[in-house]
Amino acid sequence: MQNKRRRLRLPDFDYGQSGSYFITICTAGRKCVLGMVVDDEVSLSGAGEIVRDLWRSSPERHDALSLDEFVVMPNHIHGIIELSERCQPLPAIIGAYKSVSTKTVNTANATPGSHIWQRSYHEHVIRDERARDRIREYIRNNPLKWHLDRENPTIGNAALRRAGQSPAPTNR
Repeated sequence: MQNKRRRLRLPDFDYGQSGSYFITICTAGRKCVLGMVVDDEVSLSGAGEIVRDLWRSSPERHDALSLDEFVVMPNHIHGIIELSERCQPLPAIIGAYKSVSTKTVNTANATPGSHIWQRSYHEHVIRDERARDRIREYIRNNPLKWHLDRENPTIGNAALRRAGQSPAPTNR
């Protein structure tokens, strides 16, 4: 049986047009290589610092790109990217970011060829200011909710059930 990948992008949507996008990029295997959350604050690893610094410097590599709220979590990053009309398409920007951050982390850790990121990424088109404000709040509060995240390795399935969530399926 052939394994079909679910299409993540909106069909017929031009990801090269100007606009705002909420981006989530997960680490390979959702491993917590970017840091850990201590007392509701993210403490970044060396790889996490590289990922953060390269995210912040993305507008230097891409004309007409600006950044809004973002957070680096132990196993993913969330951020709002804003593209103007002269900018490269979103997939090219994310692909370049993942490539340069992987190479930089692998050079720093002497781990050539290691995968840092999961294949693809998640995006959400931000359609209005109210949605942008909700997403900003979500990003800001992400570290505060890490203790409930099903991908948090320090939380057991019993704790998830007590919080009213079902455990994540284990395909590992």
